[in-house]
Amino acid sequence: MPVQSFTTLNDPFAALSGTFAYGINASGSIVGLYQESGTSTNGFLLSGGTYTTLADPLATEHITEAFGINDAGQIVGIYTDGNGDHGFLLSGGIYTTIDDPLGIGSTMPKRSTTPARSSGRTRITAAPSMASSTTQPAAAASPPSTIPWPPP
Repeated sequence: MPVQSFTTLNDPFAALSGTFAYGINASGSIVGLYQESGTSTNGFLLSGGTYTTLADPLATEHITEAFGINDAGQIVGIYTDGNGDHGFLLSGGIYTTIDDPLGIGSTMPKRSTTPARSSGRTRITAAPSMASSTTQPAAAASPPSTIPWPPP
């Protein structure tokens, strides 16, 4: 019988319901979410033993959730504003909104491991389309919280 190894994840800022991991890439970088307070949920990236808070600058309702990361380090998830949930792609420090123009209520992107044939790069998709997008630099938000993990 194979031996399984489990690692407990506890984002240091998780105050209420814990830390939830939703995606991992080949390098072992993990994305997910944690609830900081009753009104604030943030995404996180755990890479190289360091937690980084992910908070889309357009998330006026203080909710950002990360669901997937590809081998290029691109992260997808959702954020919430006064109009509902929106998908996002975080790539190279830039948040890009992904809204399906035919969607009702919200768009939830997910990671695709299928290489894009024309470019050889991994593509990230939202079903059924990604026709509408807004690009926002990550720096527009408060600086991400990066702390070493485990603590010294």
